[in-house]
Amino acid sequence: MIADFDPNCTTRQLNENDWSHYKDFCARLLEGQNLEDLAAFVCRKNPDDPQSWRDRLTKKDIISFGLFHKDNLIGHACIVFSDQNAEFTGIAIEPSYRKNGLADTLHHARKRYLQSINFKGEVFAQILEENTRSIEAASRNGFEAYGSRIDGEGNDATKYHLLRLRTLNL
Repeated sequence: MIADFDPNCTTRQLNENDWSHYKDFCARLLEGQNLEDLAAFVCRKNPDDPQSWRDRLTKKDIISFGLFHKDNLIGHACIVFSDQNAEFTGIAIEPSYRKNGLADTLHHARKRYLQSINFKGEVFAQILEENTRSIEAASRNGFEAYGSRIDGEGNDATKYHLLRLRTLNL
């Protein structure tokens, strides 16, 4: 936690003009790791190509939200739309800003967005079993568990908690 943290952060939908903020955020988030590996995962293209990052922020079925402290992007989360449903994915908070309740801010931003478009489908989340803090944040923000799923087998298996949003009310 940051001692002089100002809780007056802002959230907004990211657009293609935010690509450099997003790229820099991803680099800070995974400091010490290979940016090419990150880019291959995040945008599936060349990490040095601005259009690759723009494309990631403007995909038709994904809405990205940024959490800003002053002018710095310190958090990110998405809504992925498929069929008549939405999935809350990928809350990421820069490590030095964690434990300040900022995941709640990103949950609220996504719920406000869905309310603004009069979304009527179901809202889901899948969270890694070991990510207890994200599971707790989802529960605080109206999600309830309804099952689990496992990807892979043996030592390579990954278990996810499956959650459903009870209501879009804030």
